[in-house]
Order: sequence, then structure tokens, then C-alpha cells
Amino acid sequence: MTEQEKPATPPAVAFVLSGGAALGASQVGMVRALLERGIVPDLVVGTSIGSWNGLWIAAHPNLEWLDKLEQVWRSITMMELFGDNVISFVANRASKRPYLVSGDGMERIYRRAVALGEMTDLTFEQLALPFKVTVSNLLRGTSETFDSGPIMPAVLASSSIPGIFPPRIIDGQQYVDGGLLDNGGVGVAVEAGAKRIYVLNVMSAEELTQPVTTLTDLMVRSFHLISSSHVNKAVRRYANQAEFIVLEDPASSRANSLDFRHARTHIASGYAAAQAKLDEHDRLMAVRAALLAEATATANIPQLASAKDDLLTQWLQQPAAQTAFQAVARVDLTMKERWRQINDWLADSREKFSASLPRRSA
Repeated sequence: MTEQEKPATPPAVAFVLSGGAALGASQVGMVRALLERGIVPDLVVGTSIGSWNGLWIAAHPNLEWLDKLEQVWRSITMMELFGDNVISFVANRASKRPYLVSGDGMERIYRRAVALGEMTDLTFEQLALPFKVTVSNLLRGTSETFDSGPIMPAVLASSSIPGIFPPRIIDGQQYVDGGLLDNGGVGVAVEAGAKRIYVLNVMSAEELTQPVTTLTDLMVRSFHLISSSHVNKAVRRYANQAEFIVLEDPASSRANSLDFRHARTHIASGYAAAQAKLDEHDRLMAVRAALLAEATATANIPQLASAKDDLLTQWLQQPAAQTAFQAVARVDLTMKERWRQINDWLADSREKFSASLPRRSA
């Protein structure tokens, strides 16, 4: 696994697509909402089912191809994906194989999808956009990234849910679902240099009003909690290094991630949730810009020109100090009141500081 040669300039915008099995259909709606606003990524990072959608976006970053991606999602059936019968399940369990389903159905769906998207046998280097796939290395116990060479092994490895599908062997290493160790790949986008990161997280963990009562519900809820924890911790960790816009579908927290029969519903729900979030973000940015403009126009940044021997005054007049005050102005949305407080403090401090200096004899 060699690392793809880095672009000359870091990516400005990244799409990070989390895992979520059947809920990955929501990402199709989210991507449509983004592209309709002219938001196109410079980098795509995908985990598990997010790597399937991410591959499509990296190959075709435009609205025209999204209809075909929706067609792929509508064609997926649980029978094809989990097609092995009960006897096969029992045989796999009895023979102590590390999986219940062979993975043949997933591979057939993948081949059909890439054929429809005209992506058969593509390598990472041939995609329109840089694309990174996260995987979990079972032998090393590490989260790793594929971004060069053949795409198919990486995507199938990233979506091989432990215990359900067999691990994938690549270059002598054993890989499973990337979401096991890092469902989202937020850190991958940050390390690549992205400054604005749209996180398409389809495994949100809204608070439930009723307790879980079945084994399936328990498994699904556990997956949601793990995924949401991965994304939230990563966003907090890198909050000072990039701007994050997290798109989540609240309805997904109540949906079964292993049920592929509701693709249309998830696509529509993901689109509506993304539109609402992006509208909210646009309003926030408009308010922030207006307040910043007002603060910049009215802020009384200290320019104390008297008392050459006043060390505090000299320090305040340094470009670095002025830059620091301007930086505060850009961050603080209540700048007028804060600058009044700062000016009062500076005036008081200057008087006290000047009074403490030894007087020069004439």
C-alpha cells in the first residue's frame, strides 16, 4: 500500500462519508444538497458504505451522475446481499469460519455498481478527485488508508462488517470494516490539509424515548453509538484545525442499518436534513459576517501615542499586538461591548503602569 502523491496545494474542501450500511442511502441525498449549492469537494474520504458512495463522487463529482447512484441503491436487495440460506449460516458457524455470509453478494453488487458508473477496473489515480478509503487492519490493530492502486479491494475491505462478512486479505494483511476503528475518517481529511470539512454522518445517536427490546435493535443502537462517538470525538479533537459542517439525519437514529428496503426514504430524508443544516449554516455565516463588519468599523483599537518611555504603550503599538486585537475582533461576536471593556481596562492599566515607573530627574 503506497501513498498517493500529494497534490501541490492542500485540498480546501473535503467530503467525509461515514459508514452506516443501509443508511448510506441518506448520503446520496446529502451529496445532492451539497452539489446543488455548488459545493464540490477537493478530496473525498470514505469509510465502509461511505467508501462506495465516496468512490462515485470522486469519479463523478456532478449532479448528472447522482441519478445513476440512486438507481444503484434502489436495486440492492437483502436477498442478494445476504443471499446465503440458513443452512449456509449454520455451516459457516459449525466450521468456525469467521463470518456468516460469504461476501459474494456484496461483490456482485459492487461490480454492477461500478459497471453502471463506468468505473470498472479504475485505480485511485484515475479518479477525477483524490479519494481515500479507511480500513481496519485486524493483524496490526490499526486504522489505515488506501489511496493508490486498485480500488475494488480497498472498498470491499472497508465494508466487510466483522462477523457478517469475511475479512479481506490484501498484501498479506487482514482487513475489515473501516468503521471498526474510525467510522468517518475525519482525521484523514485533516491530515491531508483540508480546511472546510463536510462530514456526512448517517449513524447519528439521537436520544431514544423507548428502550431497545430485541437483539437486532441492540446491535443497531450499538453501531450508532460507536459511529457517533468516533465522529464527535474527531470533530472536537481537530476543531482548531478546520471548519466542520456535520450533516446528520435525525431519522436515521431510529432506522435499522441492516435493512436495505427503504433506500428511497433514506435518500429523501438525507436530502431534507442536509438542506436544513446548510440553510442554518448559511444564516449563521451571514450573521457572523454582518457582526464582524460592524465590529471592524466601530472597534476602537488602542493607538496610544504619548509617553515614549511608557513600555506598555510601546508594546501596544507593536504590529503583533495590533494583529492580536484584530484576531479577537474576528472571533468575538459581541465585539462592541468587549472593546469597551478592553479600552477601559487598558486605560486603567496604562495609568497604573505609568505611575509605577521611576521618575527621571531633570
